Amino acid sequence: MNMTGRRYIAYGSNLNRAQMALRCSDAKVVGTGEIKDYELLFRGNRGGSYGGAEKRGECTGVNLGD
Repeated sequence: MNMTGRRYIAYGSNLNRAQMALRCSDAKVVGTGEIKDYELLFRGNRGGSYGGAEKRGECTGVNLGD
């Protein structure tokens, strides 16, 4: 576990380990999982966007990391 004692959840394009290594070279994947009954959604426009998960009866895959 990292020094803060926290685990992080990566989803969406951050599931691509090579791409994540470019963004955060210190990140270490320690497991995988899923968030049941939630769907990954992206919102925004050309000025900025963000991702989130909403309760939808779907399933969102995630990586767990330190």
